[in-house]
Amino acid sequence: MPHPTLDEWLTSLRSLGHSYGVEADNYALKSPTFRLGGWRAGVEHQRSFESIVVRWTGSDGEMPTPPERWLVCPRSDQEKGWLYRVLVRPYQLSIFLNELRAGPPDMSVVTQLLEKRVAHALADSTEKRQARIAAHGAQPKRIFVTAVVFDRNPDVVAEVLIRARGFCESCRKPAPFIRRSDETPYLEVHHVVRLAVGGEDTVENAKALCPNCHRREHYA
Repeated sequence: MPHPTLDEWLTSLRSLGHSYGVEADNYALKSPTFRLGGWRAGVEHQRSFESIVVRWTGSDGEMPTPPERWLVCPRSDQEKGWLYRVLVRPYQLSIFLNELRAGPPDMSVVTQLLEKRVAHALADSTEKRQARIAAHGAQPKRIFVTAVVFDRNPDVVAEVLIRARGFCESCRKPAPFIRRSDETPYLEVHHVVRLAVGGEDTVENAKALCPNCHRREHYA
């Protein structure tokens, strides 16, 4: 597996930084450093960008217990203030940031991160993408997430679907297929004002959409 490059690290840090709240101390350094909560971390260029050194700088409370996989730094590094060394590659950065943050991301964060990483991949060359695919392996990493869901009113869903009569309430086309389970037209009930931002779970705030129009509501 080829060693990571500085550009790969900078791309990962910048793409993940906003979603995780990472504060950059200095991205311009040969060994970029950044902060998250009470932790300060730096990518080690002397180890071919394959590790990160970490120290605790938080003023509130005691230092959290680090994960078992973090290695204690040798005395020479401890004299510079670094406490732990963690073996990390750019594509594993989100997992490492979860450890710094001491909590898993929710699904919205995971989705945002993937979209940003896809955008960077699309902007890169075919050669670089193919090289990363070959180095990454076929099995994806697993990320544990927290899930917060709304207990939606089933009567609202039913009323909206009945009102639609099998037609998308945006494009007015018939539902794209019939459900195998109950032979009803497949439409998805979408809240005009999202529940996550205080929208009401009411018939008036919902409409039945085909999958294409539903995705358009979220991404267009």
